[in-house]
Amino acid sequence: FFNVNTTQAPCPPTRNMITNINQVNAQLKASQTITANNVVEPTATITLKASRAILLNPGFQAQKGATFLATSQGCP
Repeated sequence: FFNVNTTQAPCPPTRNMITNINQVNAQLKASQTITANNVVEPTATITLKASRAILLNPGFQAQKGATFLATSQGCP
């Protein structure tokens, strides 16, 4: 289950991924940095977009069968 806090600006400077992701076509954007220490489950397809850095901390795992993409594109 993955929740995006809709009270934040459409593209905040930083984002923290702490909840496991099992959604198809999930996308998380930040204008500066994304930090992840969660699990991307086998059913998930996720794209992370941050212009400065994407930090995959201990605890982060993209399980076999998951589709995971990290890009330095950031927000428009």
